[in-house]
Amino acid sequence: MTEQSTNAPEDLDRARRWLLYAVEQSGEPYLQARATFLDHPKVALEVLGEGATHPDWRHALTARAIAARINAAPTVALAEEFLVGKGLPPAKNVLGKHLPATLGRKIADLGEAIDPWLFEALFKVHRWRDADQGAVLVVAIMDRKSPALLPALLDIAVNEAFPVEVRASAVLATVRTGDANTQAQVHALVQRADLPPQIRVSALFALAERSPNVPQGFRETCESLLLDASAPAAVRAEAVTAIQRIGVAPSFPVIQRSTDQENDEAVLQPLCTALRDLADPQGLEPMREILAKVRSPEAKQLCSEDLADLESTLAHKRGRREGAP
Repeated sequence: MTEQSTNAPEDLDRARRWLLYAVEQSGEPYLQARATFLDHPKVALEVLGEGATHPDWRHALTARAIAARINAAPTVALAEEFLVGKGLPPAKNVLGKHLPATLGRKIADLGEAIDPWLFEALFKVHRWRDADQGAVLVVAIMDRKSPALLPALLDIAVNEAFPVEVRASAVLATVRTGDANTQAQVHALVQRADLPPQIRVSALFALAERSPNVPQGFRETCESLLLDASAPAAVRAEAVTAIQRIGVAPSFPVIQRSTDQENDEAVLQPLCTALRDLADPQGLEPMREILAKVRSPEAKQLCSEDLADLESTLAHKRGRREGAP
């Protein structure tokens, strides 16, 4: 590309080809394409401006990421410094360095201009491969709550190239940022047995967090998971907790069936709490069954307390009825 007072068609065509190359590449090839644009900013900005409106999110965010290094260079430079723990006063903690939460929030506070850089850091230059930088990026995407990043976040959630911790955080960020349609897409992730348990647990937690605005059929999905012996224990346990968090308890028949077939105390303990919350005399016997199944002292204590709470609640109800005129 060459710089002229008026961009020649051949220069623009060449720049467009470079942009297509940048969209398809990552790592060193991407950096090479990016450098070509930065060396010729006038031609670059015209082509990148076109690319920023492309319907494909990868194309648009790639164009915006490169353009940000021209139009928002000081902001991008700050983000780069924060990512590696620089650009701030010395940390006043025993570690002598800033925590990922601090650095991630500082990046998020840079605002909308930093969204394309976050895409680039995750998809193009793979900064998450450094564990410390990955932790910072997780906080940044969680705090930004950027609608522009939603397609990228949904891709990360199901993309095996990313560490599972980054994928789980992307799920949380997606739900906290998106609308009902986005939540429906995350709801579908809950039901995918091919995904790691951490992703499904994160999806259950994030959707329950949006209560009362949960997707249609969410409770039924949770109850179905609870009865699915093939589902990982962590997913079944989170399904119980998710139902409780949306303000209802699982139906008694579901709990009874689950109690009969369940042997993992990671699931049995929240089931016991759900039975307590139902405050139904029918729950006493299943709770005693759970108490007999759990083995760890902590689980036994929690289940014993739940059982005692239910017995007390039922006794109080009986006393009120017997004392009524």
